Amino acid sequence: MARKALPKIERKPVEQQALEALREAVVTGAIAPGERITEINLAAEMALSRATLRAALHQLAQEGLVTLVPYTGWRVLKLRPADVDELYTLRAALERLAAQLAAEPPSRALPRRGRRGTGRYCAAGSSGGAASSTRSISPASISRPSTRPSAAWRRAAR
Repeated sequence: MARKALPKIERKPVEQQALEALREAVVTGAIAPGERITEINLAAEMALSRATLRAALHQLAQEGLVTLVPYTGWRVLKLRPADVDELYTLRAALERLAAQLAAEPPSRALPRRGRRGTGRYCAAGSSGGAASSTRSISPASISRPSTRPSAAWRRAAR
């Protein structure tokens, strides 16, 4: 009888494991928004040293999920209705831009030098000689992204 494949064991530093566990708890609501977190209680609950826990909390603070309240402890971010409205407005604008960029033909979305290199690459792939033909593409034939806003970005900003 065939045995099921066992999952791979990932070796990660304890700090990384603590960070991922805390992030998951905050995002899923296991630690409620606005809840006060004390290092002593959380370290005892997670069986970690306070230094390890503090490093994870500082990383979460950089990500904007918790804030350090001096002489009190940590507090989980609590979103106001205005914050939620701003996040959804930003998300809608980004999704609109992504849809516009996806709908543009590739030839309009790429600069001239990039089109030339991409055209050679596509032609090599369709002819079956990809291994020999792609060697003619050099890094110089692919252009760098423009520093100017694209036409799609200007249209989306209107």
